[in-house]
Amino acid sequence: MLSYLGLKDQVRPDQLWVDENFIGRGYGIPSLESEEAMNAFAQVEGILLDPVYTAKVAAALTDYCQKGIFKPDENVLFWHTGGLVALFK
Repeated sequence: MLSYLGLKDQVRPDQLWVDENFIGRGYGIPSLESEEAMNAFAQVEGILLDPVYTAKVAAALTDYCQKGIFKPDENVLFWHTGGLVALFK
């Protein structure tokens, strides 16, 4: 992402954190939280999310915002990676 944006910054593995609290019942299985996030993003912002992968990330992002994990002066990037094909099964 940094390279795509034309930035020379580097991210080291020790700077990354993986939160597994939003996996739900498992890989490829929607959760109640992901379904709520998918509906909220569509209704409020008009952003379509697939019911599993990006919706689970959206659920985490929403939770983090509600808990005040991000500071008001911080920038947050939600990188939508697609997956819309799952909406048309």
